[in-house]
Amino acid sequence: MRVSGSGGTVRYSYRTAGRLGKWAMASSGPGRFSLAAEVVDVDGELHDRRPLCLQLEVGRTVWAWQDVAPSAFSVEDGLVCEVSSTPEIRQAEE
Repeated sequence: MRVSGSGGTVRYSYRTAGRLGKWAMASSGPGRFSLAAEVVDVDGELHDRRPLCLQLEVGRTVWAWQDVAPSAFSVEDGLVCEVSSTPEIRQAEE
């Protein structure tokens, strides 16, 4: 399975650590997904904090994963991570 889109945020606690542009997610095994995303803005104070919350905009919903530890997270390298839990799915705020 492959899903792609545009928009999302990376959060540390209640603060926004970065904003995402285009992203793509693909299945990398049972219950595991690989994500690569363009990072359009990053908070220099929070970019190296862990764990992070990843929130992707998927149509009119937001898919959110807790305790994400990306292997890359910068404007230059983008966001690269593996997630192995089921996301919390909720309606996007208008």
